[in-house]
Amino acid sequence: MDEDQLLKSCVVILRMIVQDAMSEASLTGKVIQSLYNSLGQINDDVGRSIDSSQLQFEQRQAGNAQLKSHISSIEEAVSVSDSLETLKEQTQFCVKNLVSTLSEQQTSDQQGQEALMSLLSSMQEQIDTLQKQAVAYKKKLAEQVLQSRTDPLTRLPNRQAYNEKLEEAYLKFKSTGSALAVAVVDIDHFKAINDRFGHAVGDKTLQVVSRFLKQNLGKNHFIARWGGEEFVLLIPNTAIEDVDKHLNDLRNKLALMPFKFKQEKVTITASFGATYFTDTDTTDSVFERADQFLYKAKNEGRNKVVTDVSCD
Repeated sequence: MDEDQLLKSCVVILRMIVQDAMSEASLTGKVIQSLYNSLGQINDDVGRSIDSSQLQFEQRQAGNAQLKSHISSIEEAVSVSDSLETLKEQTQFCVKNLVSTLSEQQTSDQQGQEALMSLLSSMQEQIDTLQKQAVAYKKKLAEQVLQSRTDPLTRLPNRQAYNEKLEEAYLKFKSTGSALAVAVVDIDHFKAINDRFGHAVGDKTLQVVSRFLKQNLGKNHFIARWGGEEFVLLIPNTAIEDVDKHLNDLRNKLALMPFKFKQEKVTITASFGATYFTDTDTTDSVFERADQFLYKAKNEGRNKVVTDVSCD
């Protein structure tokens, strides 16, 4: 490709790099300014290169016109000269001018080529820098997105992440009819733990329980911290009887875990409420029903699982 095509290709590549970075999320003002400045610098370089190419083209045209003039002079000398010696002198003079013009044009072309290569090398460095910046910004944005969807204490997904996952699972349920259950989990007597042993112990309890729940869930199950001492689970492609059994297994295992606060052994239990999506359900109605089942479990003595099965 010629110089103009190469320059246009560089600009297209640059735009792709910037668009790729911008499509991930709305960048901060500092990032936008940095990309804008870099893009402006390269745009200036491209403008100077195009101006230089245009000037070089005009100089080449002028040189070609001079060459034609010198050749015409030789032709005229041949046609009108009446002596060989005079023709020789005129021809030598024209050839000398011809060689001089060719030499000047060659020098001009070489200088233009060197300037263009230097400019392209500079642009390549700037594009490489931009690409590295874009990759770094994408990584940083990905980390920020992850942090915005992660509970800082338990490192579980937070409510926002749950809502997004629930919407995705709900759409799949509506399109395929595959089974989908929602379960709400609440640590029993959690306020008493805070009041008796302090909030640091309460935080540690939340971390241990959340880790336990996550480690004992199925591969396709999803858990998030809903808030306070409550967690919410999404359990797809599982019969309600199996959901009931699995949650009771979790409840029993948790109650057997050895907790020790300030040299005192403490039993930690949790209550569970779970329900299935039906054709008439919305995401809100299912959560409300699971929450009602959870309160039923608490009102019936805690450390209990209440599901669609146990309510039948």
